[in-house]
Amino acid sequence: MEPRVNRPESSRPDASPPDGASPPPGPRNAPRPRREGIEDAFFTFVWALPVTVTIPTLARRMLAFLLDLVISLPIPVIALVATSGMGGDALPKYAGALHFIALSFVMYGFYFALWESSPVRATPGKVLFDLRVATATDAPLRFSDAMIRYFVRVGTLMTANAGLWWSWRSPRGQALHDRLCGTFVIAQHVLPGRLRTAARTPQSRDLVALAAASVLAYALVFQAIPSLLQQLRVSDRLDDAIAALRPALIQGDLLGPEGQWSRGLRSASDASAELNVEMEVQGDEHAVLLRVRDVSTNAASRDDVEAPSIRIEQSGVAAGDATWHCIRHGIATYAVPRNCVDIAGSLPAIKLAQQRALPVH
Repeated sequence: MEPRVNRPESSRPDASPPDGASPPPGPRNAPRPRREGIEDAFFTFVWALPVTVTIPTLARRMLAFLLDLVISLPIPVIALVATSGMGGDALPKYAGALHFIALSFVMYGFYFALWESSPVRATPGKVLFDLRVATATDAPLRFSDAMIRYFVRVGTLMTANAGLWWSWRSPRGQALHDRLCGTFVIAQHVLPGRLRTAARTPQSRDLVALAAASVLAYALVFQAIPSLLQQLRVSDRLDDAIAALRPALIQGDLLGPEGQWSRGLRSASDASAELNVEMEVQGDEHAVLLRVRDVSTNAASRDDVEAPSIRIEQSGVAAGDATWHCIRHGIATYAVPRNCVDIAGSLPAIKLAQQRALPVH
């Protein structure tokens, strides 16, 4: 039997792991391995994962996503400025909102795709939460692949985040867009050698995070955005009705000697009727009431105090006085129609007030 001898350090066999492999999991306070490329980030972890954790919880992923939305707040601001600059006041509010949504969608795509295909392989929110996007071979994502992943993720959002529920039973926490694109969201310290063995167990807090994400997505996609677009369309209809009425208001040509409607007022009424906007002239009060009609029933909502309406009343009774007040009611009229503030032409600015719907005489 060969006697046991103490070998010097230089002559001991090399016990280091092979190239490309990750060291075996150590204690929670073990030194963190540094992945190549993370040094390029100008920020570091705020909520670091333990070395023993490879796949993050879904709650952490969603918190990182919310942090990215906060960090990228300049994107909707830039999109709003760009939309206003391209269309100006001539662009209807409904069309402007669609342009704003489309431009924001594209700009957010560049935000996520550029960061996830960079050497950092993660958005700022993911880096601060110690996460990154990886492939099966841990090769960097190409920009085109990262953009496709973003499109699929938006498609998941359109289904009230139903695709996220795939990650609940997935050992690697892959949502539907991850499975379709062959990607994983893992901790920054995970090296290629541990990707094959990386796994996680379902946790109850992930169910809470998934339920919250689905509720928020449903409220945004199926409630908030459609309601806002509908209100903007109603506002555009009121705007067009005021534009048709504007010449008669400026000329003071509303009623004849016997109380009959003038030709200009009849023409404006016909144009408003095509927009499903009812026009009521209150001659004794020198006012015109525009009220949106229910599109589904094509009936005026006279008894509904919540019906969007604008009452345009003259500030005086002197001949030629073209200064009019726009009194608004309803959510759709909060976005002041552009023609409502331009009725007086070169005369002093219109006084705008807000009150409950006035009765129709």
